[in-house]
Amino acid sequence: MATVGDDQIISSETVTVEANAKKQPRECDARDEEQENDEDIHKLLLNEAHAILSRAPAVADGEAASQLILYQPPPGWGLWSTSTISIAIQGFCMFHQIPLQVINTNNTAMSSKDQLPILRIGKEVVLDTPHAIFHHLEKINDARLVHTETASVFQQHDKGDVNAFMTNIMYLNTISNLLVWMDGENRKTVGHILIGSYPWPLQKILTWRAWLTANKHWKSLHPYDTAFNIELLVREADDIYRALNARLANLPLHVVGSRFTFVDAMLYAHISWIEHAPFPNNPLKSLLGRYQKLTDYHQHLARILD
Repeated sequence: MATVGDDQIISSETVTVEANAKKQPRECDARDEEQENDEDIHKLLLNEAHAILSRAPAVADGEAASQLILYQPPPGWGLWSTSTISIAIQGFCMFHQIPLQVINTNNTAMSSKDQLPILRIGKEVVLDTPHAIFHHLEKINDARLVHTETASVFQQHDKGDVNAFMTNIMYLNTISNLLVWMDGENRKTVGHILIGSYPWPLQKILTWRAWLTANKHWKSLHPYDTAFNIELLVREADDIYRALNARLANLPLHVVGSRFTFVDAMLYAHISWIEHAPFPNNPLKSLLGRYQKLTDYHQHLARILD
């Protein structure tokens, strides 16, 4: 039986260390190059974002502090925007006659969260999360309704319903996003539209980043089902649709209380998006067709808002 001497062991370890030492510079070079590319892309988007923000529409001096500007992904598929959040914001403002100016862009660099839409209030304040935007617009509407009967009736209603139903409807928004970015055919068909038009390779990089974010989101939501499972998404959506449909059997005009809230705005936006977005694998569209109360509710709002 052959034996290995100490000198041979040392020699073997030395070879391994030397090999690793040769690999590290190449790996470091690759990481440095990737970081430089990321920085270049970020600078490009930041410059464009600064130019967009500097072109705010002119208003009278007295109105400048309260001016509302929504920066959103552009319209598409017959909708006000390819973003459900943007559709909900516009629908809420339209229903309650809140003045809102809209600027279409796909540049997310103007947001600290690297996402759209954002709401600019005056020249200084920028809200870049759906919760913050919804809350601000609701406060504006509440201030206008504070002395009305509608406001007093709504205050008596359990506001916990708003939070509960909004949580479910926002999860429908998550399901829609996962359906686009985690399904290969859907991503290929509509992904580039959602990202926007940018020169190569920026378009490809931004698309890859969107997929990577969705993939991480999927794994965080489904730690025991790491492989994408469209049937699981459908089951989750079905549970929420069933609950909403039952709710609308008793309250056919609004999901919560006696007035149009962001719960209604988001549900309207979600159904509109599912019905119009042209992605090939869309099981939610046929699923929605099974719930007549949801269909009637959406058609009623469409007659008011469209």
